[in-house]
Amino acid sequence: MIQVSADVKEALHYNQPVVALETVNAFIHGGETNEKKHETTLLYDQAVRAKGALPVLIAIVDGKLKAGLHHEELERIFDGNSSIRKISRRDLPLILGTKQHGAVSVSAATKIADLMGINIVAAGGMGGVHQNAQLTYDISPDIYELATSSVAVVCSGAKSIIDLRLTLEYLETHSVPVLGYQTDVFPSFCVKETEYPIDRRVESSVEVAEILQRKWVLGLQGGVVVANPVPDEFAFSPKEMNDLIQSALLALEQTAVPGKERTNFLLDQVSRFSEGRSTSSNIQLLINNASLAADIAVDYARETNQ
Repeated sequence: MIQVSADVKEALHYNQPVVALETVNAFIHGGETNEKKHETTLLYDQAVRAKGALPVLIAIVDGKLKAGLHHEELERIFDGNSSIRKISRRDLPLILGTKQHGAVSVSAATKIADLMGINIVAAGGMGGVHQNAQLTYDISPDIYELATSSVAVVCSGAKSIIDLRLTLEYLETHSVPVLGYQTDVFPSFCVKETEYPIDRRVESSVEVAEILQRKWVLGLQGGVVVANPVPDEFAFSPKEMNDLIQSALLALEQTAVPGKERTNFLLDQVSRFSEGRSTSSNIQLLINNASLAADIAVDYARETNQ
């Protein structure tokens, strides 16, 4: 069912460092045009290769689930006439067998990585408990997948439209540890500094790899969040982002957007109100997270090969 490229099969067979890549942020939010999104995807991929790990872009191409995309498949996805759907775990059986293209969310990428035996996933930001969830019951499946799949997701915390306090509570409820990479607080996508402390600060990729190995050797199934803040030069202040989110939520109230499309709509509105700055920040944090994920994958492979 999963069409795995030859280089990925070989890397997994020899327990070489591999990083699975969530593709929604690159394919859908990686720029204003398909050409820019394609460029972002290549930078995302290259950030992993530059650190000595193999990137595994996961996507639906013409209704087929593929792990390890090649040049021709990316060209097909970003063809000017193509539309790309956001695919979460629940959507996988619905899109397979169609002729559609799809980018995988954190929940789908994490599930597929776990099925393939890949322990490290790079992403932009994870989903969580949405603001006003007490009214909408809008909670991302990313949290459930992290609770059940033995995968570390390297991301810049939760997306800016998420309620961070409730998200951290929900992660704790599901026994998902949250590590802060050189930070004491849980970042919020484009916002580096928040008021929400994390479970443990880590200073190096080696330290992360050692924690992952201890967790899974003990038989403690389930994932880990590695929260990696956006680089300083691309960070928004909390107030600036909050103002943008409130404007986006106001726009949402005036529009009949179905539940699963709410996240994309809100992120698009934040980008519009910030005149594209949030998109630029998204691209940079995506590349930064891929680079860290590769470092962790290299160190984790070294730990497990000893």
